[in-house]
Order: sequence, then C-alpha cells, then structure tokens
Amino acid sequence: MLASAFRQAILLVALALPLAGCGGSMCLDFSDLEVASDYSPYRPEMKYGEWVEHEILNNFLRGVVRSGGVAALQTTHGFRCTSRSPETCGDCHTCTRTIPQRGNRLFLLRSYCSNEGDMEVRTEIGPGTAIRTMSYYAPRRP
Repeated sequence: MLASAFRQAILLVALALPLAGCGGSMCLDFSDLEVASDYSPYRPEMKYGEWVEHEILNNFLRGVVRSGGVAALQTTHGFRCTSRSPETCGDCHTCTRTIPQRGNRLFLLRSYCSNEGDMEVRTEIGPGTAIRTMSYYAPRRP
C-alpha cells in the first residue's frame, strides 16, 4: 500500500515538472549588462552587503570601454561618469550605476520574474586601459 502511494506521488511530481514553467511572466529579456552583473551566491568572492571586485562584470565593461570609450558606458548602458582628476589624469573616470537583479521564481507551478534586489556598481577607469569594477549587492528582503 505504502509503495503504491509512493509511486503515485513520484508519478504526480514527474507529470507536474514539465508544467512548472507554464504561465506567469518569466524574465526572458536580460541585457548583456544584466548577464555580466548577475550575482551568484555560488562564487565565493560574491558576498551580500559588501563591496567586492566583480571580475566578470569588470571584463565585460573593459570590452565596452575598449570598443566605444566611456561614452558607450553612458549612452548604451546608462552609467553616470565623472572625471576623477582632470588636471593630472585626463582619461581617468569614475562611473556608477544601479543594476536590478532579476530572477525567475517558481510558485504554485507557475514561473514568474521577480526583482531580487539591486547591485550598486562603481567602475574606476584609467589611466590608460586600467579598469577596476566593484559591486555591492543587497538582496531584497521578502
């Protein structure tokens, strides 16, 4: 009797899993910037509520700056940039931005897009091609 009930429960779960993504509004439109900034708790360098170096985002932003300069960070990706010390370093900038961290959640066999918090980003550019990106992630509390 117990084995039969267990088999029925397994069958029910197996049939329900393919439906888990049905309905709801999923996050499908992640930008390249959002993908690069994605917070992963499985990476040991990523910590809640602390400024940390963000290597993946740093590499992405380095490519943006190489291809389009600081102007590309502002126009394409919405960063606010200021000159750090124009009298001593004409190509040094500090750029900042808040990037929403979104994710797909499962609730009652429906997937939905949720805002999971914000990531504050600060990028120091220059002199030359030097770039350093720090991020601060504070997850949204339920």
